[in-house]
Amino acid sequence: MNQPDESRIAELAMKTVAHQLTSDEQAELDAILTGSRAGKIEFERLLAEAKALADVMSLMTAAESKTGTLPGYARERLRTKVRQSYRSENAAKAKAMYPWSAWRLWLSAIAGVATMICAALLLFQAQAPVVQVAMLDAVGSTRGEANSELMALKEAFPKGEVSEFRTQEGVDKLGQKMASKAGDRALVVFDRSAGEVRVTGSKNGVEFTRTFAVENDLKRVLEEAQSFVVAQFK
Repeated sequence: MNQPDESRIAELAMKTVAHQLTSDEQAELDAILTGSRAGKIEFERLLAEAKALADVMSLMTAAESKTGTLPGYARERLRTKVRQSYRSENAAKAKAMYPWSAWRLWLSAIAGVATMICAALLLFQAQAPVVQVAMLDAVGSTRGEANSELMALKEAFPKGEVSEFRTQEGVDKLGQKMASKAGDRALVVFDRSAGEVRVTGSKNGVEFTRTFAVENDLKRVLEEAQSFVVAQFK
């Protein structure tokens, strides 16, 4: 049997990974695998590369997702790195070569991006800031008021753990516990008695703090506090 065309083997490998082989193409592939040792070796190699490419595409889809764990700024940085990789020298050289060679170079380049994406995902996840939210209610309030205010805190900081304290000592202990751990962090405290929302935290070892007067609109103040916290970690 004549040596199979490499570009055709590559196409069959891609279709195998995508489960898109027709009955005729399956028969063609079977003939290659049984009739040519070189064709079988080439197919197995290209099949492995095609599977790697499929994994990369899955990672890129995850990175584009707006509902995942990556914050918006991290997704944008990751997208930028991927775009830069596509515009690499390998991609430029591929355009000047034969189609099958271009496919191989493009596949090698995109497979290389996989390691970069995995590392970036782990890096961004490791750097995700820890946000803790607390309500200090030293005087005491009716259960309905307390529930309403706690709900407002949860809505403003849906990913933050919300705690309720009766004394400043409890808030201080929470702050000390957070400070003892490495990484970026923010503590948001709604002090009902003082009528204010206090934000303290650290970004790359640099401390930040700000106090917001609540007055009569807790929801609006929490939105301002949320914007402030987000701005610190951009």
